Amino acid sequence: MGIAALFTIVRDWFAAFPAAMLNSKLMAYGSYTGVWWSPMLIAVGYVIGPVYVGVWFLGAVLGDFGILVGGTEAGLLDVTTAATIKSSLGIGLMVGTGVGIIVKGILPKAKEIFGPMFSKEALGQGFISLRWAPIAMVLLAALFTAICRMGVVASIITILGVWLATSMSAQMVGQTGINPMEVFGIIVLLAAKAASSIGQTEAFFVAGIVAVACGLTGDVMNDFKAGHILHSDPKAQWIAECIGGLIGAFVSVGVFYVILTAYGPTAFGNPEMFVAPQAGAVAAMVGGIPHMTSFVIGLIAGCILYILNFPVMTLGLGVYLPFYLSLTAFIGGALKFLVQKFAPQFDKSGNGLIIASGLLGGEAVVGVIIALIQAIPAFLAI
Repeated sequence: MGIAALFTIVRDWFAAFPAAMLNSKLMAYGSYTGVWWSPMLIAVGYVIGPVYVGVWFLGAVLGDFGILVGGTEAGLLDVTTAATIKSSLGIGLMVGTGVGIIVKGILPKAKEIFGPMFSKEALGQGFISLRWAPIAMVLLAALFTAICRMGVVASIITILGVWLATSMSAQMVGQTGINPMEVFGIIVLLAAKAASSIGQTEAFFVAGIVAVACGLTGDVMNDFKAGHILHSDPKAQWIAECIGGLIGAFVSVGVFYVILTAYGPTAFGNPEMFVAPQAGAVAAMVGGIPHMTSFVIGLIAGCILYILNFPVMTLGLGVYLPFYLSLTAFIGGALKFLVQKFAPQFDKSGNGLIIASGLLGGEAVVGVIIALIQAIPAFLAI
């Protein structure tokens, strides 16, 4: 952690060297080929492991050297079209993974997932009886209609979508550790757009409400699973989760404001400083898919490959992200492979994961501190 913190200070505060080393010749094709000097991302690759990072890197090679460079050099695509195909295909693969999760993991267990909600115990007992759920839904729909101006139909679809999607998130996190919250948000968004005419702002509200609800539900239920294993008091956990959720809603906004003030709005999104593939997928659904044919191909392929147990989510991530991020994560995965090959006892002891966690924490903490220092003048000027 100390080494990563020192490295980040030298890189970001003193600007002793650039954060990324990019190939200027390939940038003419729209390819950001190179390496990002980030201990945190190397640690991410180590934690994920060589198999998944290998597939991630395969997607990067396919996206940059197959579509951007290869398609342009072969005369099949111009630079702009190649870029739209690359991003749309990557988004399609990630969304297709979410569809595959529903087809393979949710639908066959629909009775197991949703059945307990309608049992006599759930309807008549507990701190909050589910008999009040329809009334709560109507009130929330009215609230969304009034405040967010989403319209009655879109508001009802959003509330029903949250109810169903959070149930699926809780089940998926408990069984697999995966929470495709942005995919659930996209699915409800598509349903709302199909049933009503809503603008971009309202569409963003739909996706944001569903995704945040699923993210919080998955996190809370994962905590309850750990608490059950450790024999924690569920009531004490529930109180702590409520307090943490409410505080987090305000703290996260403050942190985001600090980062936004320090780095500016252009730092967010591919291929700038803070790349957000999940947000990019949602934004594409709100604003329109750049290349619909590639998106549909990716969606179908992603769904099929997930059903066949191929780690297609990381493949789509590699296709979508800039190459320099994928290469840095690949370095971490390669280190994990070497450790497993030549120092298996070190890997089994968990020391590698401890070191990786330190690298993650060191860069993350120092990055937030630097952002705070840079944001203070702007904050005081308000």
